[in-house]
Amino acid sequence: MHRPIIPVVYGLHDDQEKLAPPYSFINAAKFENTKALADYLILLNNNDTLYNEYFWWKPYFKVHDSEDEKKKSMCRLCAALHDETLPPKIYHNLTDWWDTQSACIFSPKIL
Repeated sequence: MHRPIIPVVYGLHDDQEKLAPPYSFINAAKFENTKALADYLILLNNNDTLYNEYFWWKPYFKVHDSEDEKKKSMCRLCAALHDETLPPKIYHNLTDWWDTQSACIFSPKIL
């Protein structure tokens, strides 16, 4: 994600749409067949404007991919979970909360 490449994924359940910014990757499962995907990739190769649209998110997001950064993220999560100054929260349906109520920037209601 640090390089000017567009990841091509094959996601049948749209999980990646909930985790990555829109237009930051190409979902091969959304194409009718491999020829349609190949034609689109060739179009991107020949159209700098269209290709560069896949990098709109870079000024707004930070990629955390090193092991040290991952560990720090988990430490922050653990600290928040054990912070007794925060009110307890119970989510009976985490999927519903994520999809309809969360204020996360990747939440479908915001996208």
